[in-house]
Amino acid sequence: MKTFNIIFVGMISLLVFGMAANVFALNLGTNITVYDGSSSKDTGWYGKNEDNEVEPGCEQAQSWDLEGFFLTGNDLQVIGGFDFLNGNKGILVGDVFIDIDGAFDPNSYTMQSNGQKDISNNFGYEYVFDLDVENGTYELYDISGGGVTTTVYYKSNYLSNPYRYVDGGIKIGSGSLSYLAGLSDSQVNNLSGGLHYALLGLDLNFIAGKDFTAHLTLGCGNDNLMGSGTVPFMSPAPATVAEPATMILLGLGLVFLGGISRKRIKKDQS
Repeated sequence: MKTFNIIFVGMISLLVFGMAANVFALNLGTNITVYDGSSSKDTGWYGKNEDNEVEPGCEQAQSWDLEGFFLTGNDLQVIGGFDFLNGNKGILVGDVFIDIDGAFDPNSYTMQSNGQKDISNNFGYEYVFDLDVENGTYELYDISGGGVTTTVYYKSNYLSNPYRYVDGGIKIGSGSLSYLAGLSDSQVNNLSGGLHYALLGLDLNFIAGKDFTAHLTLGCGNDNLMGSGTVPFMSPAPATVAEPATMILLGLGLVFLGGISRKRIKKDQS
């Protein structure tokens, strides 16, 4: 009987903690994703809904999809079916560019063939988060006075530019990134696709109180993502929280285990 109780308690513990893990969800705040303008169609795969949409003429799959920008306090977050750490077929994620005056222009330079090219920054973005996903960090640069960025071109998707920051800006900050993999639809505010990745922790406090537009693309220009919002005057909110269901399940598990322990003590004393 003692062996049975130990096994039974173990099974209950695994069940409780397993259920708690399944209800874990990100606190993504407000979805600030906006239409990137890369399609004339309003519905279907190439629609204005950026979730489950990869640009016209490009490879269509969840693993290429940049799905959404989210804002929690002054914490900018990005979700995608694309793996931000490991990339896809040798293609890596770009940097996050920030505009605050509405003057960004992806049409300012267009390549004539597939590939990448370093050019002077003339796309109108004032700032860039230079991402180092592998090491979980970023550096923030002011590029309003110039600098060099990498442009990309893939088939008809010239609106992906710019791709990455190269040099020439003024460093104004740095910070830590959080990377999460293997997220379900329910864990990312019910975005579709079944498998998702997240980058969390881009601190926008340096433009507190201002309207902004964020831009992100991939090293092949296969998909691009835009977001637009206003940064509040407040500290960043935690990127993740435990939902009430998690605490309830854990509490029930502890109560159950406590009850078994009391029964065993009474039995031993009798």
